[in-house]
Amino acid sequence: MNAPRPSVNKIALFEPRLYADVQEIASQLLNQQAVIVNFARIDDATGRRIVDFLTGTVFAIDGDIERVGDAIFLCTPKNFEVSGDLSASLGDKLK
Repeated sequence: MNAPRPSVNKIALFEPRLYADVQEIASQLLNQQAVIVNFARIDDATGRRIVDFLTGTVFAIDGDIERVGDAIFLCTPKNFEVSGDLSASLGDKLK
């Protein structure tokens, strides 16, 4: 007897190098997939522009954006729940 397989939520990983990469990241969010974005290989000004764009995207879909590392952000649609607090364990690295 074949029971239906439960749907699997996926998390996409991105390391943008150009501002134009934000379109693909936003598309993943619009398709109800969580995204981890690593800004280690992009300049600060472009990284801030991408974060601003993604903040608007997650607001539009009632999602959330959270900094989880020095240059790493987690963006989630509303069907994801994130628990725990990394900033407490990372200490002053996020300041």
